[in-house]
Amino acid sequence: TDGRYFLGSGHLLTIGKARRWAEANFAEDCRPEWEELFGEAADNFAFGCAVIAPGPRVTLIDDEMEPLPLCDDYFALGAGSAYAIGAMDAGASAVRAVEIACMRDPNTSMPIDVEVIDFGKPRA
Repeated sequence: TDGRYFLGSGHLLTIGKARRWAEANFAEDCRPEWEELFGEAADNFAFGCAVIAPGPRVTLIDDEMEPLPLCDDYFALGAGSAYAIGAMDAGASAVRAVEIACMRDPNTSMPIDVEVIDFGKPRA
């Protein structure tokens, strides 16, 4: 509602809780409880999220529950993210990088949907 974009990959419960925390601008009193999110089954609730704000400014949040500002020119989320980042490091476009990730990671698959974020235009 404030013009930021929220992206998530992984377990839906943790993504939803991270989104609500992002909506509260990562206020400490709104931070989800680690035990509530993960408990003894932490491996079953892996996730990664990005908040993209005008500028653009990107904040990443994952299982560590520590919002980190992105300092790189590009990023990737999800199972195939290491392949995609490696491909972009080698000069591939974002779309080509995801195609490469699809070839290498069994949890990354087609189709690829592209969303262009333009902070100069109001969202519908």
